[in-house]
Amino acid sequence: MNRRRNRVWSWREGAIDPAKDHIVIKYGDDLDDLVPLVYVQPAHGTCFIVEFLLKAEAGDDRTEEILNGAREQLDFYLVDKRELNPWAYARHHCTTAANIYSKFHWVFCRGSESSESDT
Repeated sequence: MNRRRNRVWSWREGAIDPAKDHIVIKYGDDLDDLVPLVYVQPAHGTCFIVEFLLKAEAGDDRTEEILNGAREQLDFYLVDKRELNPWAYARHHCTTAANIYSKFHWVFCRGSESSESDT
């Protein structure tokens, strides 16, 4: 049986620990002027912690549209792709051309508590 199909990954909102490895999802067309939207960090087991930095006020359709796009990105790369190790895949995605040409840019940040051998 394919182990990939047996693991169900998820994400939930919470506060990440910036001293540990994490990913920042930034938004925009101009690579020199991107807006940080979301921090992502692995939690225990098969769950990720996601901290949204941008909040939509009532009636703020543009911000809600951007946040919905970020949620779609999180679902796709962390859950729907059903990778055996979605954290490793997300880190890889940070280096791809698809990441550069998207409006949502994934950036891996090494935490101060991490060693070079951490994955």
